[in-house]
Amino acid sequence: MVQEMGLQELAFKRATVLQVKGNINSNNAPQFSVRMNSLIESGCPHLIVDLTSLSFMTSAGFRALLIAGRSATEAQCAFSLCGLNERVRQLFELGGFLDLFPIHANQQDALIEATK
Repeated sequence: MVQEMGLQELAFKRATVLQVKGNINSNNAPQFSVRMNSLIESGCPHLIVDLTSLSFMTSAGFRALLIAGRSATEAQCAFSLCGLNERVRQLFELGGFLDLFPIHANQQDALIEATK
């Protein structure tokens, strides 16, 4: 059974956390991209994408992250990731993505960084 993607937003004073659950693939990556870009365009000062509950991500998900990272830079919105489990971290490492984004161990560490 394929696990679908779920997205949940948590708004904080200096950051918005987008929690991702399940799998990101070519079918749902556009939804993921639209949600990240709408948060960036809304003027949030820092977007944190929490991947703690992410099971798997295809290249379409990585592309969505790259586009959102570029959009965030243009909008002067800080953009970071957190909560990469071992499997997802391996995907980031294989794709050479570990150095492309600030990555925090967990949501709490990312929020602490966002308030600096």
